[in-house]
Amino acid sequence: MALPGFRRRFISTALVLPLLIAPVTGRLSGLAPDSGVFFDSGQQLGQASSHSVALGDIDGDGDLDALVANLYDHANTVWLNDGTGRFDESDGVLGHSYSRGVSLGDLDDDGDLDAFLASEGANTVWLNDGEGRFTDSGEQLGGQASIAAALGDLDGDGDLDALMANQDADKIWLNNGDGTFVESNAVPIIAAGFYLALGDVDGDGDPDAFQANKYRNHIWLNDGDGGFTVGQNGIGDAESRGVALGDLDGDGDLDAFVANMDGKPNTVWLNDGEGSFVASDNELGLASSAFVALGDLDDDGDLDAFVANAFGGADAIWLNNGEGVFVGSENRLGSDNSRAVALGDLDGDGDLDALVANGEGPNRVYLNQGGEPPDTDPDTETDADTDTDTTPDTDNATGTCGTAACQCTFPSRPANRRFLLTVLLSMC
Repeated sequence: MALPGFRRRFISTALVLPLLIAPVTGRLSGLAPDSGVFFDSGQQLGQASSHSVALGDIDGDGDLDALVANLYDHANTVWLNDGTGRFDESDGVLGHSYSRGVSLGDLDDDGDLDAFLASEGANTVWLNDGEGRFTDSGEQLGGQASIAAALGDLDGDGDLDALMANQDADKIWLNNGDGTFVESNAVPIIAAGFYLALGDVDGDGDPDAFQANKYRNHIWLNDGDGGFTVGQNGIGDAESRGVALGDLDGDGDLDAFVANMDGKPNTVWLNDGEGSFVASDNELGLASSAFVALGDLDDDGDLDAFVANAFGGADAIWLNNGEGVFVGSENRLGSDNSRAVALGDLDGDGDLDALVANGEGPNRVYLNQGGEPPDTDPDTETDADTDTDTTPDTDNATGTCGTAACQCTFPSRPANRRFLLTVLLSMC
């Protein structure tokens, strides 16, 4: 299914923005047999009780950098990638506001990635100068305890709005197009939302919302103008902390992988194409799971799951058989009370790596062994259609995307065509 006209407005989320990821329509050639097996790069990124991470090209140099949201009085931090998956902390810090969630997107329409921070007090917007330096916009949005922010074009006017998961009542903030926001009341009052994933679950072309809730999960259906009504109500009975949307069973609509915290297994919910979900027979693990990200980790053309587990449980990888049935990998990673994970090609070898935000201990970079390192020899002859810019040409994208993170193929960029950004493609 071809993507409808996109602009170069990308969003990268990590706790926030799951991610909505579309099915992979092409496969990379030449990936190693160990694709989908991760190893710890040895990097230790900060010691700040991190709760969220978002990936995106923050400084405009063509690779994926990271913005990490931290709790307590720790500043939110920017980590810049050297292109090989090695990160250095930037001098810039973004507030000390007990932040639980972060999303990246072009909020002021100037072509670079800005930041929306979900915090204990007022939420804040930080504007990027294009080189990775952020300035507080001065906006103080709300006064509730916010947990996550999902960015998407909720009202169909071409800019990125924000749907907030709050401990009290979830809120919508509509963008004026210049990075300033006004509150909307067009959202059902459903308390205790832990996370929100945006995607077109009912097939009508606008971004709907799947809310991961403390008690029961909910579907909100968008009328196309940013007005939401409750769709399916009371999905599951666990303390759900994370959800990611993607076509898990290959039938062309968006299903849900839900991460559960209270000792209950993670669950796969299959969509009938009209926004009605039924639980699959897959019950995945009994760890206290805090977050899940979807991507084709083993290069077999379907969406797998990387689950961040809290309270000492190792992070887990669940491999999809292409029909929405998942099997646990033997790859177990870390034990640092993980709170979030973001997937992307961090080392430029063409496969999906992971950056995990940990509540205890440093954040970790896990590299996928499946790819081939990029050729850095200037004398090496390259294909005319290949370049080193990792920002995808959205006019060449193919696949089925919704509004949060998308994984699409980019035919003009063979070396990067399975490059997962967690990006928002305007109405994607």
